[in-house]
Amino acid sequence: MFFVIIEMFTVTLYGICVSIAAFTVALYVWITKDTEVNTIQTVIFAVVSAVLSYFLPKHFQKHSGTRSDNPIDMEAGKIFVLHESKGEYRINIEGANYLVNDSCVTNEFADGKKVILKSHTGSRVIVKIVAN
Repeated sequence: MFFVIIEMFTVTLYGICVSIAAFTVALYVWITKDTEVNTIQTVIFAVVSAVLSYFLPKHFQKHSGTRSDNPIDMEAGKIFVLHESKGEYRINIEGANYLVNDSCVTNEFADGKKVILKSHTGSRVIVKIVAN
């Protein structure tokens, strides 16, 4: 029960794996009436907790192929407004300014124009002018 309570306050599944392993050993002791701590109980506990610790978290992981916490990746395809400063163009994503990659700057670029965020290379973003 102690491990189940700990599991309620954590985001991992390892506490539940250990609690299931402890329950398995307790079930073994109840069935065999062998109350002395021995090697068999230790092996049961170690194997059950190791197997569950390996497979249980993988079972609950999201199966999205690529996951990114980078705000640039999560905002791809959205429209932003260009801001020009000292000959460089920037867009603002969630309060942070990102420089536009020089390779996508055209003569159509101007302060206040709308662009679509395509992707990024390092800290610079790749954008395309929105067709009006």
